[in-house]
Amino acid sequence: MPMLTKPFFVLLVAALFPLFVYSQNEVQTDKSEEGYSLSDHLIYGGNVGLSFGNVTNIGISPLVGYKVSDRFTPGVGLSYDYIKIHYRGYPTQTSNIYGGSLFANYFILDNIFAHAEYEVLNGEWEPYYKPGERFNLSSVLLGGGYRENYGGLSSYVLVLYNVTQAYDSPYSSPLIIRVGMAVGM
Repeated sequence: MPMLTKPFFVLLVAALFPLFVYSQNEVQTDKSEEGYSLSDHLIYGGNVGLSFGNVTNIGISPLVGYKVSDRFTPGVGLSYDYIKIHYRGYPTQTSNIYGGSLFANYFILDNIFAHAEYEVLNGEWEPYYKPGERFNLSSVLLGGGYRENYGGLSSYVLVLYNVTQAYDSPYSSPLIIRVGMAVGM
């Protein structure tokens, strides 16, 4: 883990700890009032991305979360991206990037939520200069989102800020926008 990422990760855990404690109290109340069902607490979803041209990017990012309460949902995500770079006069390069993340959503209002995420991606980040060399890059992403429900299906938009902003960040901008779908959110 890069040196700058460790303090941000510790800060993220410290900031979210009170939410875990508060949410555990809510779950105990919910369990005692009605029957407990794991499927009622799980959310599934993710993002799919497609981009074609001189740079082709095909990505998929599934996620699973656990609704600790109506307001708090921590979870895990996976990601995979296939990237092909082809510019006239240069050799074509391809790369497979994969990784995972830990995230937490806290609903401030019914459809508006705060989002915190720690992400690690493994890839060949400099295919022209260091072909075949893979390494991990980690990012701390903080921001918020808006959710729209359609029965059991939800769509969401996230606006995130890459707090880490390392020189070798996989993101070209510190501002990241994601759009996705989820079941049970």
